[in-house]
Amino acid sequence: MKISDCRLGFIGFGHMAQILFQAMENARLLPRSQVQFHQRDPDRAKKNEMLYGITATSLKNLVTHSDLLILAVRPHQAKEVLTKVEEYDPSKMLITVLAGLKLDYYQHLWKGQLCRALPNLAAGVAEGMTTLVFPKGVTLAFQELVKRLFGSMGKVLEIREELMDIACAIAGSGPGFVFRLIESVAQMGEAQGLSPDQSLLLTAQTFLGAAKMVVKGHSPQKLLARIATPQGVTEVGLKKMKELKLIEALAEVFLAAMVRSKELSLDP
Repeated sequence: MKISDCRLGFIGFGHMAQILFQAMENARLLPRSQVQFHQRDPDRAKKNEMLYGITATSLKNLVTHSDLLILAVRPHQAKEVLTKVEEYDPSKMLITVLAGLKLDYYQHLWKGQLCRALPNLAAGVAEGMTTLVFPKGVTLAFQELVKRLFGSMGKVLEIREELMDIACAIAGSGPGFVFRLIESVAQMGEAQGLSPDQSLLLTAQTFLGAAKMVVKGHSPQKLLARIATPQGVTEVGLKKMKELKLIEALAEVFLAAMVRSKELSLDP
């Protein structure tokens, strides 16, 4: 099935579901008439209907009239929702974007095509990083459909499920840590005389440009060798990073996030 022919249903329409829908809209993957959502709160559902121009409907109607379902409720609601969905039609394709719930959890509740996906915030600007895990037995056609879907929002990486916690820390929480770094550097620039707008632009574009060079295949190590000339400005800054043990501290930040992801997986 082509994505453009797919009828898509969001089960839950919170922050992440809204980001995914907007990313699909920006990529022109499929018309709004082929997208519906179910949201428990009728007031929020009505507000989102008006805001996004798509139809809110009952869970039963959503399942009946969708080919592909994206599960985006809170983790503690998953069992109740999936039990109802399976009663309506257990043959639908399902993508879950819930943090902390492993494939084993779903396979006791769902017999159809299944994928566990971890998209991140940058999907909203088509620069997302989505990690995917598929259980054994799913079709190649379904895998390709999912990869095309998330590929329209940025990069896609299929990994083993035991790596999802570190992927969550790097790709899921990573943008938050980068935002904090950008904010800190920009504030330092302001303190040295730049205007807020000037400092933020300098900082954000520098992070963006450096990241793009690495994504295009340039080795960080080789790039460092090119920019850090002996006794130069960059080398002095890199020595200060080493002196402050900044690299080790950053590693601890990501490892702490990974540990928390593991904790959530153990206690959904």
